[in-house]
Amino acid sequence: MEQFCHQEVLWRRNGEEVAMRGNEISITVVEREGGNYSCYSDQGAWLNYTLVLVHWRYRKILQDSPHTGYMHCSAQNYTGVFQCSWTWHHTRKGTLLKFNVKRSLTGGNISCSVDASGHAIFCKDHGHCPYAEEAEHINLTLYVRSQFLLESYTRRFYIGDIVKPDPVSIQRVDNRTLGWTYPHTWNTPSSYFPLTFQVKEVACTTQRQCTCESTNPPEHKLHRTQRQMWKRRRGVALCVRARDAFCDSLWSDWSQFSKTGRKKKLNGRRQQKKTTRC
Repeated sequence: MEQFCHQEVLWRRNGEEVAMRGNEISITVVEREGGNYSCYSDQGAWLNYTLVLVHWRYRKILQDSPHTGYMHCSAQNYTGVFQCSWTWHHTRKGTLLKFNVKRSLTGGNISCSVDASGHAIFCKDHGHCPYAEEAEHINLTLYVRSQFLLESYTRRFYIGDIVKPDPVSIQRVDNRTLGWTYPHTWNTPSSYFPLTFQVKEVACTTQRQCTCESTNPPEHKLHRTQRQMWKRRRGVALCVRARDAFCDSLWSDWSQFSKTGRKKKLNGRRQQKKTTRC
């Protein structure tokens, strides 16, 4: 501010006066000494301010996960659309200050928008070709702030590494057979983008225990197949999930087909009719 260079200028940090005076001051920011540095005239009139953030070498603002790290990234398919999400640490109130998303060599043409909650970004790589081999990584860097602390988080990936198909749809083919179809969001043709399936049967002693995510005894035997048909068995739930047959990428969420719930409803209707006749 050249117009104030010959005036007495006072400074405050976060509302508290500091000893330094003058149109321009030099400060050494250590530990948590960041803040809002505002300058005032000797008459007390506000002139300007500078926000100083401390680039924190520890990572405390985002929650770390043993499975996904600080950021979870996924894509439904190979169209170039993907999203990355994160969770704020329960002891910090954080905000996303800025982000940078680009291909490792050329930069690419990637556009992104931030979710209204501030917990995710949604991106589109406009130059991505689903039929070609990816030659460059995507580099994603987040800059997040908590009060006057600044932390950066980086993730490097190919879209092929984060592809996670949507759940398959399971239907009854006939009284003895179940079948499932590819997710409608998956790339076509399926001959060029084949999926492989993981199938397990879960014993349904009660409706509450009959879940695909259950890992309690008895142990569930997993089957790998590219077929889309399975023999029905009474008293078990069929669980199916899918992933790219050519890449060691993410499995979809489980889809479940259970006969137990329908059997209980039929038995209930029969019992009701029997009671009415009595």
